[in-house]
Amino acid sequence: MYVVFGTSSKGKQTVIYRNFEYVKERDNRCGTTSWRCQKFQSMQYKARLLTSGDRVVEQCFYFFFE
Repeated sequence: MYVVFGTSSKGKQTVIYRNFEYVKERDNRCGTTSWRCQKFQSMQYKARLLTSGDRVVEQCFYFFFE
């Protein structure tokens, strides 16, 4: 699946994928980019996205329950 790139109100690079906005975390040595989801973090669990160019390579969800 493909993603839509943009910029946040604070000037950070963002990606929209499946109606969630991800903020750029880092560029990896292998040429991929790691992103973290803003919405998921505020709901007590984190989601991450890995892209190569304009396509999604991997999507991870981490759930933390108390």
